[in-house]
Amino acid sequence: MGFKETVGEDRERVFLDLAEFAGEHDVDGATVACVIDQVERGDRDLDSGVPSDEARLFARTEDLPRRRRPGETVSVDGRSYAVLAWRDEMGVTEIDLARGW
Repeated sequence: MGFKETVGEDRERVFLDLAEFAGEHDVDGATVACVIDQVERGDRDLDSGVPSDEARLFARTEDLPRRRRPGETVSVDGRSYAVLAWRDEMGVTEIDLARGW
């Protein structure tokens, strides 16, 4: 088995396994197995004076709706987030999200 096959298998068996790390979330109306990591607030919030709710979402690329550009919005569990970044690598998409208060 090659490296890509090993990574693909790990993606399914470990990282995005509902029994291990992932949970089911509504992403733009579709139920998607994904990991959502809340981003720790740092000095960024203090500099801008605007508190924000930031998160990073990881999911299989093929399970997600169309790719978004920074500044566009995506709905996660009924809450609208601005996309800060959208990266695809080896079948896993990482999306940086922000929601201002």
